[in-house]
Amino acid sequence: MILHINWTKNVNFDIQYFTMEMHFQTKEESNKKQQEAFLKLSGIERIYSFLNLVYQVNQYPTKNKVDKSNNFTITIKSK
Repeated sequence: MILHINWTKNVNFDIQYFTMEMHFQTKEESNKKQQEAFLKLSGIERIYSFLNLVYQVNQYPTKNKVDKSNNFTITIKSK
């Protein structure tokens, strides 16, 4: 069972407040709903949606440290 919480922003007389909706559904139902929503987008909206997803995924912290030097390096990890 997957719990989805959707936050929607409502603006009324310059006062902002949020409402919350909770949906309980199976993983299959969730995947189907996401796929249908994605297929309703136009071609360019799909591209922007994908780029937005890539940007959001890159915001997650990782254990990898970024080498800030300008040197070109090749790292080969042996098994």
